[in-house]
Amino acid sequence: GRLPALALGLPVLVERVRQGYQATTSGRFPEALTLFRSALQAAAITAVDSRAKVAELREVQQVCVDYGMAMRIEMQRKEAASDPKRTAELSAYFTHCKMQPAHVMLSLRSAMTVAYKMKNFKCAASFARRLLDCHPKPEIGTQARKVLQLCEQNPVDAVPLDYNELNPFVVCGETFVPIYKGSKLERCSYCGQAYAPPCKGHLCAVCDMGEVGGEATGMVCYMNQLTDMDM
Repeated sequence: GRLPALALGLPVLVERVRQGYQATTSGRFPEALTLFRSALQAAAITAVDSRAKVAELREVQQVCVDYGMAMRIEMQRKEAASDPKRTAELSAYFTHCKMQPAHVMLSLRSAMTVAYKMKNFKCAASFARRLLDCHPKPEIGTQARKVLQLCEQNPVDAVPLDYNELNPFVVCGETFVPIYKGSKLERCSYCGQAYAPPCKGHLCAVCDMGEVGGEATGMVCYMNQLTDMDM
């Protein structure tokens, strides 16, 4: 069995998120997932005493959910290395995760390279444009413009992917497939991660706490009772 989680202060959670960012930048995705997940779990029993800290705790929680799912997508991509089509799909999904600008640029550069190598020039061109919109370093910008120029000469995809960038979607936390806008989905009872309906009743793979489709209040932050003078 597991030991009960220890109550941690908000500064400790913020530090874990910072360490998670560093691990992400270095490509240590399993380590980053552990950091974000532990912070997300600890946030459930973290006490705060001001409205500003409530807002900060909520932000920490959401960052941990977003990055937790992003890390799982990238880890799944590495496991699918022998399947070029699946690798390209997961690379594409990764670019839509809510992350820091530097990490978004890393994801776009990777997806652009993967798509170009498999002759999915339409997708590669799209990733190149999005990368240029992020104002990358000169050498990366030069690479993106070169890829864009080459791809625009033949804007077709050699391998059809389960990916439509024009239709908003979320990625299922268990099957790693897109759930497009308007489709039915279930959410984790704690962190709110989206799942395909067949996953209902399963343990959430992002927070490792909530039940998919379960009924609960979820991530709700309460402030210790203070008077106006105390604040």
